[in-house]
Amino acid sequence: MSVKPEKIEFRKVRDFGEVLNASFTFIRQNFRPVMRSLLLVAGPFLLVGSITPVITLARVSTPYFSSQHPIIQVLTAYGVNIVALLIGVVMAVAVLYEYILLYSQSNESKPEVPFHTLWKAVVRNFFRVLLSVAGLFVMLTIGGILLMGVLMALITPLFTSMMLSSPFLAGVVSLSVMLFVVALILFIAAPVLLVFFPAFLQERIGFFPALFRCFELVKGYWWQTFGLLVVCFIVSFSVHQIVWLPSLATVFFGSYLSDSPVSSVTLVTLLLVTTGIIGSFIYLVTLNLFIVVSTFQYFSLVERKESVGLLEKIQNMGSEDKPLPDDFYAEEERY
Repeated sequence: MSVKPEKIEFRKVRDFGEVLNASFTFIRQNFRPVMRSLLLVAGPFLLVGSITPVITLARVSTPYFSSQHPIIQVLTAYGVNIVALLIGVVMAVAVLYEYILLYSQSNESKPEVPFHTLWKAVVRNFFRVLLSVAGLFVMLTIGGILLMGVLMALITPLFTSMMLSSPFLAGVVSLSVMLFVVALILFIAAPVLLVFFPAFLQERIGFFPALFRCFELVKGYWWQTFGLLVVCFIVSFSVHQIVWLPSLATVFFGSYLSDSPVSSVTLVTLLLVTTGIIGSFIYLVTLNLFIVVSTFQYFSLVERKESVGLLEKIQNMGSEDKPLPDDFYAEEERY
């Protein structure tokens, strides 16, 4: 029988290296229960979203496929793909954040988050997370359009002369402006948004108050938060490359292993479905890293500025270990 590890303290001031060290320690200690919860709740949606367009395209690509409306079938498959992936991503975000927040709220020295407690918390906050994801997407899209409009207005005289002399150069300039706008928005907004969901869910506040709260917390520690984001991105990108490159190579060479077109399509379809399953699992693993790091950074910033953890320790002195209630938020709302 394995011994449960001691609880990791979230409400603690940590520097750059300590946040990463605590994050990797938490992931290692809680990998099995977290991944089991992710696979049960978000896994089916991500799996459907990953393999539906592949199977549909494979059916349409076979020489013996006959349908009066192949375009409708493809569009329907991609519609299912988008909806399933959206629900899967929202579920994954909710599961990870709720697991970490329930873990941090537990009074046990060796906390355990039961699945039924986690499930109730996820269901309770699903639409809050969904609407906040949609709100962030709309806000970033509008911000990008406005910023691009301002930049294009500034370079319109130059752009017009380029169109007359060299359309290709004008196209390169337009693409460069678009990439610059995307990079600038990510550069400014990403560190703030990294701590958005921990503040949004932990403090039970609205969308815009959570945004203002993030700016308040990140102020003075923007570079540290941005550095953590860069490290997460590098790790995530490296893991994806290690997994995806061999998978894509297998699919590419697998298409030449069969003599008939039908068997070739079938083989490639099986390889793509397998790749999609593996990719979904890797996505959950790397998403876990982003969310754990963001939560540790959020609590560290709160402790730096407000010392909430110290006050909680004083209030909880002498209290005995108690497991989490079945419905944590319903229990919390009574007080």
